[in-house]
Amino acid sequence: MKIAITGATCYIGSHLVRHLAKQGHSILAFGRAAQPPAELGPYATYQSWDVMGPAPRQQPVDILIHAAAAVDFSDRHGTMQQINVNGTARFLAWGGGA
Repeated sequence: MKIAITGATCYIGSHLVRHLAKQGHSILAFGRAAQPPAELGPYATYQSWDVMGPAPRQQPVDILIHAAAAVDFSDRHGTMQQINVNGTARFLAWGGGA
């Protein structure tokens, strides 16, 4: 299966990328960094995308995993709302699910 994963350069996302690639899946990894960490190279096709910015060209995928998140409890409705809620909606729309 082809799987798209946001937050691929962070802890949970990077582990998902490696685990799912080792299971034989094709991974499209998204992160805010301009370049992926070297350790993701053999496991995924990487594309820079901040989920609040312009969406990249849509590609056919079978599964969407949204692992990008903002965790800043001092900013209860700002950044967390934008990334965790609105970012999820944008990723679903990119994947054709909304």
